[in-house]
Amino acid sequence: MRVKELGRPLIRGHVWLVRFQPWDPARGDSIEKYAVILQGGTYFLNYESVCVVLLTRTPPKRERPTDVLIPKGEHTADVEVWATCGQVWTIPVDDLVTYAYALSSDTMGRVDVALAIGLGMT
Repeated sequence: MRVKELGRPLIRGHVWLVRFQPWDPARGDSIEKYAVILQGGTYFLNYESVCVVLLTRTPPKRERPTDVLIPKGEHTADVEVWATCGQVWTIPVDDLVTYAYALSSDTMGRVDVALAIGLGMT
C-alpha cells in the first residue's frame, strides 16, 4: 500500500499506533506501539514506507538529549511519555494501524533538535 492509498494523509508530527512484525517469526505475534511520523506531505504520497520515532512510557534510565518528554496534556496516556529520537525506524505504511493524535509545534521543535543530535547533524 502507498501513502495515498491509506485513506488519511501522513502528516509530520502526527502519532499513529504502529504494528511491528517480529524479526524472528519464532518469537510470536506482532506488537503495537505508538510512533511519531517524521515524513509527510505530497512528496511522500507514492512511498510504501515512512520514517518514525517510537514513543515509550518507560522512563529513560539516564537523561539523554535524544529523549523528548511529551507533556501529559498532549497525549492520551495517563503517564508521562517520551519520544526516543536516538533511533529512527523505517516501517511499511501497511503497518500503520490507527491515527491517535498530533503533537504541538513546540513539541515537534524539541523532537527536531533531538533528531539532529541523534543523527549527528549538530
